[in-house]
Amino acid sequence: MRELFLVLIDNIAVIAEADHPTEAFAQAIEEMVHHTLGNREMFGVVERNRHVVTDLLVDDLLGENHESHHRTVDNLLNASGLPLQDRIRMTCALGAISGFDDWAPSLFTSTDPAVLEKELIEVTRSILGLGSEPDRG
Repeated sequence: MRELFLVLIDNIAVIAEADHPTEAFAQAIEEMVHHTLGNREMFGVVERNRHVVTDLLVDDLLGENHESHHRTVDNLLNASGLPLQDRIRMTCALGAISGFDDWAPSLFTSTDPAVLEKELIEVTRSILGLGSEPDRG
């Protein structure tokens, strides 16, 4: 689970320096989606044992630097060089991915992974004000 957050954290410098930060953010979100769907079983275990995860294992699962990771993302989203609308869109796109854990774990675990991946990427790109997923091949 720690790796899920590190996908975004590792890309913060790239996003901040990119010519098109929202596209760079979309690519980081896409990596998060791929990683998340590759670990669906783990999310099911977390959901069934939420009290244990919350009370006992949060540092092991999220890492000792979890709060620091939040500050890193917050710093990016408060960067004065990014338009307010882009920062709001980035926050909402991140919430669309991370929100499954709290708001729709059954939808996450019961939906065909290929369909869920396609829809999550399309929805987050839409939130970010971007078109369809670019061809990277």
